[in-house]
Amino acid sequence: DHDQRTLVWGTTVEVREDGARFKRFLEFFELPSRPDVAHYHRALVECFERENYQLDLDCQHLDAYDPALYKKLVAYPQEMIPIFDVVANEHFVERILPDGEDEEFQRFQVRTYNLQETKPMRDLNPSDIDKLVAVRGMVTRCSAIIPDLKMAFFKCSSCGASPPEMTYVDRGRVNEPPMKCPGCDALGTATLIHNRCIFANKQQVKMQETPDAIPEGETPNTVSMCVFDSLVDEAKPG
Repeated sequence: DHDQRTLVWGTTVEVREDGARFKRFLEFFELPSRPDVAHYHRALVECFERENYQLDLDCQHLDAYDPALYKKLVAYPQEMIPIFDVVANEHFVERILPDGEDEEFQRFQVRTYNLQETKPMRDLNPSDIDKLVAVRGMVTRCSAIIPDLKMAFFKCSSCGASPPEMTYVDRGRVNEPPMKCPGCDALGTATLIHNRCIFANKQQVKMQETPDAIPEGETPNTVSMCVFDSLVDEAKPG
């Protein structure tokens, strides 16, 4: 049924339709300076050639091509960015991956930047929670690199069997492993095997307002945040 809509609970995100719209953006968006060249198709090719699997998405490009999709990205980034990741990887496999090559490549991740609005740090408020927000500031402190669990590997402590697939971590929570062991049918024997799990790099960063944004006589505002993967060690105090 082509009229069936799959909505993410609590949002206006339509998984199939929004994925199709982002696919059209990847295939057809062109820069004025380079007409007749699909900009993000070419960017995926260049990422693959450099073995850099981070696809940088200029949000102003998305807004110019599909303003409604840009608004959904800002309103529901935790739902939209995973959809963008899936579509980018599907496009790569269908249109770019050379014939005969193993499809077990490192998966692309979409990194957003250059929003239409940059918000003053002191204007952040609870309505910005779970939204995509751009702020300006100076990094004043960085933590050491912290391992961040991305996929969990479980093994039965009774017979040693493990589920056929690893368990994804969703928003910091590990989904419960199967209650019954697929090997011996024992209950409650699943054990997390740390050295078989997949981790990403994570770093805690403290950012302070830029001097021009601080009203006279006021104390600078600071915000604590986390950066992941290739952004680790890129943001340095300065």
